[in-house]
Amino acid sequence: MKKKLLKSIVFLLYILLVLEIVLRIPFISDWLFISYKLKNLTYSGRLVSSSPSPLYWTITPNTEPEFEYPSYFLTFKKPRKVKIKINSQGFRGPDFNLQKPLNTIRIAFLGDSFTFGWGLDDRETFSEKICGH
Repeated sequence: MKKKLLKSIVFLLYILLVLEIVLRIPFISDWLFISYKLKNLTYSGRLVSSSPSPLYWTITPNTEPEFEYPSYFLTFKKPRKVKIKINSQGFRGPDFNLQKPLNTIRIAFLGDSFTFGWGLDDRETFSEKICGH
């Protein structure tokens, strides 16, 4: 029984590794994510990208990039536009003073695209819901 379980886990890890490698091949990831469009893509400070693939975007401070991506409904696909604000410290949201005022609690949310609120307006992210500017 333990041998079967171990073989199953190794097989699952192998499949995940192969899938990860395949998805990182540029022409495959571009084909899969072709429905993504990006506005304000420049190298002069708005949004910097090392690849045309959405897997490699890097957002710079003091930017307001606009993303357009598909929203799927039961019978059709509708594009949704989302404009976000990256402040001068590189965080998502409004600017703030580095010098913390008295009686102020600060929380930094660090994480992945879920934490960032990928595909959501600034006011829809869970960090905004918790902090509530």
